[in-house]
Amino acid sequence: MIIKQTNLNLVYPRIMEYRKKFANAEDILRQYFMPSTILPIPEQVQDEVPRIIAQSKNGHSVLNIALSVASFITNYNDSFVSDWNKCKTYLEQRCSDIYRTIDSMTENNNTFVGLITNIEMDDLDKDGLETLKQSLCSDEVLRMGQLYDLSCKLTYVYHKRYYINITLQNLREFSTQQNNNGRAYIVGERKHIVSASIDINDRYAANHDMDYRSKKEAFDDILHITSNIIDNKLENLVRKGEFVYDE
Repeated sequence: MIIKQTNLNLVYPRIMEYRKKFANAEDILRQYFMPSTILPIPEQVQDEVPRIIAQSKNGHSVLNIALSVASFITNYNDSFVSDWNKCKTYLEQRCSDIYRTIDSMTENNNTFVGLITNIEMDDLDKDGLETLKQSLCSDEVLRMGQLYDLSCKLTYVYHKRYYINITLQNLREFSTQQNNNGRAYIVGERKHIVSASIDINDRYAANHDMDYRSKKEAFDDILHITSNIIDNKLENLVRKGEFVYDE
C-alpha cells in the first residue's frame, strides 16, 4: 500500500475583508508554514480562486485560502508513503493550526469539511483489473465483454452526518521511449495496480440541516473514519469486495 496524497477541503460562507482578517491570524501558521503570499486577485473573480497561498516549511504541502473554500494538499514521500500513522500525525498537527486560522477568519461559521486520501495498492496477487473484476463484479463480469479498465464508486451515509465515498479503479503506468524525432511512444506496461480514493465529508449534515455548522470535531471524526478504513477495511474491499462501516 502506497499513500500518495491527502487533500483537505474546508468550505465556508464568503469571507469579507479577508486581508484584514488573515493579517490578524497569520501568526498561527508560522510553526509549520513559510510566510504566506497574498495574490492580487480582483474582487469580481470567482470566490473559489485562492487569494492566499502558504507553502509548508519542507515543501510537502500547500495551503490555499479562497473567499469560500480552503484546501490543504499534501504529497507524501520517504517513510510516510508506507506508514499511515505518520501521515495522520502530520495532518493532526497542521490541520489544528489551519482550523484556528480559518475559524478566526470565518468566526467559526464553516459549512462542511472533507478529506480525500489517495492510495495505491501495489501488493496484489493479480493485476489491478483482474483484482477488481473478481472482487467487485464476480460472475457478472462474463457479461461485460473484454474490459480494459474498471472504475467503481461506493457511497455510504454514516450517522446521518457523513458521506463515505470510496472510488476504486485499476491504474496502468507505462514505460516509454523516444524515437529519433524525439517523439515518445509506449514500449510496455510498467505496473498495473489498484488506485483507491477515500473521500469523507460532513456535507450530508450540511445539506439536510440548515442550521448545521461544521466544526473541528467533524474533521477529527473524518480522520478517525479514514484511519479505520485504511487500517482495517480497505484490504478486504479491494481483495474480496467486502465493506461494512458500522463503528
